[in-house]
Amino acid sequence: MIGLDTNIMLRFLLKDDVVQTEKVTTLFASLSDTAPGYISCITLMECAWFLRQRIKLKREQIMEAISDLLDSADLILEDERVVEETLAIMVRTNAEFADVFIALRNRDAGCVTTRTFDAQAAKNHTWNGTFDMSDSARLISPEKRGEDLDITLRPQSLDEFTGQAEARANLKVFIEAAKNRGEALDHVLFVGPPGLGKTTLAQIMAKELGVNFRSTSGPVIAKAGDLAALLTNLEERDVLFIDEIHRLNPAVEEILYPAMEDFQLDLIIGEGPAARSVKIDLSKFTLVAATTRLGLLTTPLRDRFGIPVRLSFYTVEELELIVRRGARLMNLPITEEGAREIARRARGTPRIAGRLLRRVRDFAEVARAEAVTREIADEALTRLLVDNVGFDQLDKRYLNMIAVNFGGGPVGIETIAAGLSGTARRDRGHYRALHDPAGFHSAHATRPCSDRNRVETSGNATT
Repeated sequence: MIGLDTNIMLRFLLKDDVVQTEKVTTLFASLSDTAPGYISCITLMECAWFLRQRIKLKREQIMEAISDLLDSADLILEDERVVEETLAIMVRTNAEFADVFIALRNRDAGCVTTRTFDAQAAKNHTWNGTFDMSDSARLISPEKRGEDLDITLRPQSLDEFTGQAEARANLKVFIEAAKNRGEALDHVLFVGPPGLGKTTLAQIMAKELGVNFRSTSGPVIAKAGDLAALLTNLEERDVLFIDEIHRLNPAVEEILYPAMEDFQLDLIIGEGPAARSVKIDLSKFTLVAATTRLGLLTTPLRDRFGIPVRLSFYTVEELELIVRRGARLMNLPITEEGAREIARRARGTPRIAGRLLRRVRDFAEVARAEAVTREIADEALTRLLVDNVGFDQLDKRYLNMIAVNFGGGPVGIETIAAGLSGTARRDRGHYRALHDPAGFHSAHATRPCSDRNRVETSGNATT
């Protein structure tokens, strides 16, 4: 993992210095899912402040830039959940990124009030310039307000969650049983491709259990002390969520074993002859982990999760319900056909459906359309180079390379990487992640017996 400073991010976003921009472009091209870039909260705050105050970018431009950073598979943002919640509040209010982000971070730290001399941030809230976190009527309140219906597009309960019916039904049973016994829920492992709702389900579980929710990711926990700090701050029955747990440091993983089984931390303090083992008792907590690559988890870690939950891709009907709910929360009129058109191109993934909905909304607003119809959705997505099955230009290049250039294959991933990018500098994991089964789950790629067949779809040669 490579830490990225504010000046690096500004050069990447603004491209206002020829020499430095070229170096930054080379740096970002070298990032991958195995060696990602890391953006801390401080770096993100400095970037947002500089772009708003010095460069005078509009709020919408800053939101778009941060959304793009969140969507990048080669970047990790510290506390992504709070960043996403901040953007969701900004969509529904006129608040600034820094104001909302600070208030939410303070709330998660246990603060009931965030005080400031910033008159603009405090405007219309309290007379002495404070953010009163208990006042649901304030502009940037992170609390749910009646007139908003919801402050984010994420569902807030299992009943609101669409899809994954079997997983939801089982989770309801496990949660209810744990609540009745007054015990911590057994550890849960969510497995599935990105964007299917693993983080959302983890947040919902904490709310259903009525306990605190703490979130982090595997690459962020660099050493045993980081894990100890997280675990010792947990209260009884709290939920700790670790995203991308397959990227956890092996040394940290060893410390996690006794914490999961015996609720104890076994640490070595000191060095050499003076070193000694210290056991620290922990509150009984629930570890909820998420991974997109189950095969990279070690067997000892995988076996310590009592509740494994595998998430599958969504049907078009389920995605249509998700799109219509998102449109309702954004106060965006949409027809049934318009919602279905977006859902059909979302590749079975709610995150992609939400992203396409936001882009279609932009086109609809500029066109001053009364509602998003099938025609408007089709025109918008066609202009964004997303075809009627959800493929973009890179997907088509990938498929046509196998089908046309290599006669349907087989062909090695390194050869494909070299053909697509002009160089094989990207490792095979990058293109396996880029062209995950989400794009091809509708049998666009077939390989019966030992031969690979080509399938013609929408006039494009695919395999």
